This record gives sequence, structure tokens and C-alpha cells, in this order.
Amino acid sequence: MCDADGDYPLHFAVLNNDFSIVEVFVKYGVNVNARNNKGESALHWASVGGHMKMNVFLVGAGGDATALDNKGFNVIHRAAQQGHTLLIDYYLHARHLDINTCDKDGRNALHWAAYSDHPILVEFLLKNGANNNARDCEQCLPIHWAAIRGNTKSIHVLLKHGAKLQLDTVDCTGCTPFSLANNKYLSKKSTLENMRRVLGENSQVVRGSRGGSSGGMFGGGGGHGHSHGGGGGHGHSHDGGAHGHSHNSGPCGIVQACVRTCSCPAPARSAFGAMCHSRGY
Repeated sequence: MCDADGDYPLHFAVLNNDFSIVEVFVKYGVNVNARNNKGESALHWASVGGHMKMNVFLVGAGGDATALDNKGFNVIHRAAQQGHTLLIDYYLHARHLDINTCDKDGRNALHWAAYSDHPILVEFLLKNGANNNARDCEQCLPIHWAAIRGNTKSIHVLLKHGAKLQLDTVDCTGCTPFSLANNKYLSKKSTLENMRRVLGENSQVVRGSRGGSSGGMFGGGGGHGHSHGGGGGHGHSHDGGAHGHSHNSGPCGIVQACVRTCSCPAPARSAFGAMCHSRGY
């Protein structure tokens, strides 16, 4: 029996890391791969929590580590959003998952780790074959997302691993990494100067402009070229608020309408706050 969101008792037991209850459910034949309305299995939620014992147990009980939810997220994407390096190490080396699997927006684990500012994980992913040149649906590299968030620690790691060659690379609207940082931190001179120092003198050339305030991949920003609402709710409320903001012209000068729903499960919403979807900065 599931609730209105399609969440089963197993989901909640995993969410609370209640191992003894999960063991009982498995013992009595509960389907460990049951999905909710978002396509999320209990293993998706376990990877958000980062509890190694729970993840290993569910996989051993038949949990499908390769399953994708409705947004194309697998367990590695979910773990990367939270910075669970050891858990990702387990899935890469014990379960042999592909480090470069992309979600439906073309983002791999490195995009998410850079955006969420987990420099230790960024380093680990790069040393284990993560594609630093992967572009998402908005033609953003991991360094674009790190710059959007002002994540200087992750930027340092990316630059050390060759991202210096990407400083003049533009996304679908003609923005370099520094352009994106400049748009967000224009009113915060100290932060902007810090980003200049990190990204280097060559990155001060602003090729594109998105204007407005910023939030993140999950959303949460205000009016902006790529602001898509966000905010509101936690627990099992997955919709981040009013969506459907039009964002600025793409490469062809066409105003694109973006309507997206929140992609993070309850535990991720708690950790990421009110961020809801793409490029709300």
C-alpha cells in the first residue's frame, strides 16, 4: 500500500535509516524495487541518505542500482548531489556502474558534484574517469555550474584537472563560466573579485549575459534568464512552487519557455533547501 505520492512504507523506513524495519520488510517479501510517482525506488532514497549499510543491504536484496527515476537519475547522481564519495566508490568499484551516465538533462555525477560544491568528490570523480568535457542540455560544463554557485573549492580542483582550457567555453546562451559568476555576484564585489582570482584574468571577458538573480540546478532563484521558480515544501512535497518562467534567448535568439518539476526526493529537498530545477541559479 502506498500513499498519494506513490511512496511505500519501505521508502519511509529507508528515509529514516531504520535498518531493522527494512530487514523485516525484505524478509516478508516486500518489493525492494517498487517505484513512487517520481520513479524513485527505495535505493534512490538510500543513496541520498548516503548510509553504506543500507545501500549494500538493498542491493543484496535485489535492489536495482542501475534504475533511473523520471528525471534520469540513478544512485550515483543522487549520491553526487549530496557528496557521498565512499558510497559512489562502492557503486563504481563493487557494482561497476558507469561514472559518466547522464540524467535526462545530460548531467553526469561531476556536474552535480561541482554544482553542489563537494571538492573531495570532484577530485575523486576526475581521478576515476569522470568526463570533465561533458556538456549538458544547456551546453554547460561542470565548471559552468561550479561558477554559477561561486564554488571556488570545486573550481580549483577542476582547473587543476584541465578546466583552464574551458575558461572561454560558452554555454547555449554565450556565457563563459566567469560570465555566469559575474551575473550572479555583480552586487557582491568581494565575492566577484574572489571569483576573478580563482577563474583567472582570461575569464574576465564576458561573452554573454543572463541578467537577474540566481539560484541553482534545482531552482530557487528569482526573476532571471534561467530562473524557474522553486522554493516551498519539504518532506514529500516534490513541487518547488510556480514554474514556467521564460528564460532569455538561446543561441538562435529564440525565447525558450522552461517548465520543469522538482527532481529531488524528500531527503534531497531537505538538504538542498528550496532548490528545485535547472538554472534558477
